[in-house]
Amino acid sequence: MSRENRNAPRQGGFTLVEIMVVVVIIGLLAGLVGPAVIGRQADAQIDVAKSDIAAIYSAAELYMQRNRLQVPEMEDLMGEDSHGQPWIKASNIKDGELLDPWGNAYEIVPMDGLKFDVVSWGPDGEEDSEDDITYLNHDE
Repeated sequence: MSRENRNAPRQGGFTLVEIMVVVVIIGLLAGLVGPAVIGRQADAQIDVAKSDIAAIYSAAELYMQRNRLQVPEMEDLMGEDSHGQPWIKASNIKDGELLDPWGNAYEIVPMDGLKFDVVSWGPDGEEDSEDDITYLNHDE
């Protein structure tokens, strides 16, 4: 080696130890933050379903007031009112059905007289299971 090369300024860079420390810190952060974020996704889907159900219930009540107290079906709410406005404005409509966050259709379930409920069968999509979300029990 010549004398010129030994006295030349060294190029900056990261050592292997510095890179390993950064990788360990990123791994620790991912390990702590990851599970918390993943757990919140399920809660967010439930909140979206509750919000959708409340909107559907309100639209159904309005429909009943304007249409001689007839409990609507979901298909009725997908159409337009007498002013050409949709009863429900939603982006989660597929093949003519309003879908919950798990891809299942919301349902209006008639009850005694003019009473009704709006239901999402929840993540499992099974009727009458523990994860069902309805308007009448959405505060539980």
